[in-house]
Amino acid sequence: MNRAHASIDYNTLRGFHNEYEFVKQAILADNSLTEYEKTEAAESHLNISVKYPKIVKCYGLTQNASNGNYMLVMSRMDLSLREYLQQNHNHLKWKERIKIAFLTINALYQIHEENSIHRDLNSGNILYSQFNETYHYFHHAHGSLFHYYSYFF
Repeated sequence: MNRAHASIDYNTLRGFHNEYEFVKQAILADNSLTEYEKTEAAESHLNISVKYPKIVKCYGLTQNASNGNYMLVMSRMDLSLREYLQQNHNHLKWKERIKIAFLTINALYQIHEENSIHRDLNSGNILYSQFNETYHYFHHAHGSLFHYYSYFF
């Protein structure tokens, strides 16, 4: 069932209307998906990222000419939740831990409101932006019935 997946390409693009120093690309790397499914996955993220401010902002879709993979051009995020917790576990108060859990649950709720599901929720696909110390979530979907999401916080 889990045919679509995202990987992070840490090659970055400079400047987007001078709002961000970098943007990050997520690659729809599953070659078993049809072109239509890949395009629908990208469109789904674009739509949800506009609707919900805590879903990481997506600026567009591009295709890698060398391998044909589709890429979403998104805001840069700094750390995964796993890395953030490893670096800060001694300093985090319970209030911050509860905030992380609440925001993750809220993002899942928003995605479920769109009749979508998460298929691989783990601390490696939840990311944090140190730029403005806010939590954002990345939505990555495929197909019309089942969607795959990664989150950025």
